[in-house]
Amino acid sequence: MCLRASKGARVKEVSVEERQSVKTSISPAIITRVRDFGEADLLVTFFTPERGCLKGVARAARRSRRRFPNCLDLFCLSRVEYAEHPRGGELHTMISCRLLDGFEGLRRDWGILTLAGYMVEVVEMLSPPQTADPSLFSLLLRTFKLLEGEIQPLNVQIFFEAAAMALGGYGIELGRCCSCGRTYEGRGRAAFHPEKGGIVCLRCGSESALNPGLDPLGVQALGHLQALEWDLFERMTLTREIVQAIERVNRRHMDYRLGRRPKSLAWL
Repeated sequence: MCLRASKGARVKEVSVEERQSVKTSISPAIITRVRDFGEADLLVTFFTPERGCLKGVARAARRSRRRFPNCLDLFCLSRVEYAEHPRGGELHTMISCRLLDGFEGLRRDWGILTLAGYMVEVVEMLSPPQTADPSLFSLLLRTFKLLEGEIQPLNVQIFFEAAAMALGGYGIELGRCCSCGRTYEGRGRAAFHPEKGGIVCLRCGSESALNPGLDPLGVQALGHLQALEWDLFERMTLTREIVQAIERVNRRHMDYRLGRRPKSLAWL
């Protein structure tokens, strides 16, 4: 899953004065991308709660593992020490790294590993570079831990999708019809309209492939997922058809709001 950069890739040198003024930071981070960089370095993308998605160069990491022992594998949680770019650029220098959680359970199955990669792609689409997003960081950690368990992967997927979109400011309106404004009281089916950002009653619209429907249990379950209420969602008795209906609603919603599909979705 590593990509190779061009052999001649280099990092700009900085002056002695700039080096002396460099700010160093230490943060928990999820390793999201790793690729070869030059002859011996690695270019690492890592997601932190305080700074969002960052890129850093791990110098000589391919020759020596002393400063980076088993802590730069994809999707692991590590404690990263890095020096910020002295001129405010996006490429930082990784000083050291220590493994906190390798999430080995993600690697037990190719489908689980692919789902983790899909979640990382969604995070990158929702979180601008170098922008704090501690809630999204916590959600990604939480879903990685759920994927390591014996839970149906599709249930974890729809939880992550609904919660991530809500945290990103794209929550689906479930409390009222987005056409007539009538309160949805949990009786009867409703259709999801992506352009309206919510459900409509069947007086105002109809179900179709473009406007997937939900029954009352599906609406309630999606509400729990958007509110990050995993425990309440788990207590519900839901058929696979209801879970798949929520997945269809999430997909139409994400396609419309994000404008493109994560590449890894094709492998799920």
